[in-house]
Amino acid sequence: MVEKILIVSSVAKMFLPKHIPGYRFIYADQKNYIDMIKHCDFVIAGMEPYTKEILDGAKHLRLISRCGHGTDNISKGIVPIRDCRGCLDRTIAEVVIGYIIMCQRSLKQIDTSCHNGIWDRVIGNTLEDKTLGIIGYGGIGETVGVLASKLDMNILHYDIISERSNCTLDHLLKESDIITLHCDLNPSSKHIINKDTICRMKKDIILINTSRGFMINERDLLLYHRRFKYIVLDVFEDEPLPVDSPLFSCSNIVFGIHSAGSSFEGLKCMVRMSLDNIINF
Repeated sequence: MVEKILIVSSVAKMFLPKHIPGYRFIYADQKNYIDMIKHCDFVIAGMEPYTKEILDGAKHLRLISRCGHGTDNISKGIVPIRDCRGCLDRTIAEVVIGYIIMCQRSLKQIDTSCHNGIWDRVIGNTLEDKTLGIIGYGGIGETVGVLASKLDMNILHYDIISERSNCTLDHLLKESDIITLHCDLNPSSKHIINKDTICRMKKDIILINTSRGFMINERDLLLYHRRFKYIVLDVFEDEPLPVDSPLFSCSNIVFGIHSAGSSFEGLKCMVRMSLDNIINF
């Protein structure tokens, strides 16, 4: 019997093989996947929502294989779920280190000044002996810590799983020169960066978010953005970020487009794992 795999993930569409014996690929997009999932055995999912209502109507669905890291877009307890945890650890960690260096050495400011014909020296800071606070110490957070320690940074890490922490959240907020977020999105991590936690941080620190937009209360961030040297946002509460977003008025924000995980190596690994999750189910 040939089993049907619904392909919704745009990444999977880029790197999937044309054929796998015993399976039939059916391709869908954001507009028609809800109807097409009703007739499929498996789905390779992207970031599109899978609510209880959608899944209750998918009577033949045996597994959702999320081609990515995290499953916060999928209602739990209805259909088994797998993701590609681990594939993007190095990819995202390298981007975070790049952002740290860019901010510490004011490389964005230097580039902008040069484009505007300004040839003024900008003096930055090295990473040696600076304290990096990592909130969320799973695979990605730990990889960031390993790479940063090789640059002689001091590492503080906090996780809701206490065994992964070497300090309290309060200590991390008060002592870090740079804070980077690597949590799964759940009720305890949503808006973990808010008015209260921002006011416990040092002034002129660097904040980096490459995890999920809802880790940060963007309204509070707008009110207190001047406390930061730089804020790096690769993810947002509303994606794509609206062109009229008030965040664009903040000159100390560096913008990404939810692309920290976009390396050929990482994406190909995700596609392989998303298929293996189905084949080995």
